[in-house]
Amino acid sequence: MKRNTKELILEKGSEIVRLKGFHHTGIQEILNTAGVPKGSFYFYFKSKEDFGLQLIDHYSNFFLGNADVFIKDENFSYLNRLRRFFDFFLNYFETTNYKGGCTIGNLAQELGDINVRFRVKLNEIFEKMKNKVETFLHHAQNENEISKDIDISIASDFIINSWEGALIRSKVAKSSEPLRIFDKLIFEHYLKK
Repeated sequence: MKRNTKELILEKGSEIVRLKGFHHTGIQEILNTAGVPKGSFYFYFKSKEDFGLQLIDHYSNFFLGNADVFIKDENFSYLNRLRRFFDFFLNYFETTNYKGGCTIGNLAQELGDINVRFRVKLNEIFEKMKNKVETFLHHAQNENEISKDIDISIASDFIINSWEGALIRSKVAKSSEPLRIFDKLIFEHYLKK
């Protein structure tokens, strides 16, 4: 399926922003990489800030859409579906040699406390990510895979916070070890019944 111009700009822009940061990424660089004229950018985005806010939605849709794929995979238990979901991203970050890390995490660090619109939007996305993990855990709890004593709202928050921290460490260490520690502690200890 052919991508439309807006999706192409967001996809190519996301790659650059993930590697260089939002402030160090120029509009012309995005357009050159996407191979589209400057008018295309301003047809879809009011400003660079508007592009950044839509970029958050773009990455969020990628994360949440992949979560839905794993939630619906009836070949595995819900807890295994969640583990496979995080393994999918671990494999992705391995293929990039951990370069760039997580777009949402990077934008939160760069802009979360200096731009109110970004802070609000990023907080909404972290909540959506947490809610998606909560869906996995809710089903796992109903299927008696995890203890009924686990507060799944708190557990989901903890899992997303831990995952983002592990991604930062993996980016700096250029290693999957922090992500593997996350996996081991979450699935073999914290959620183990």
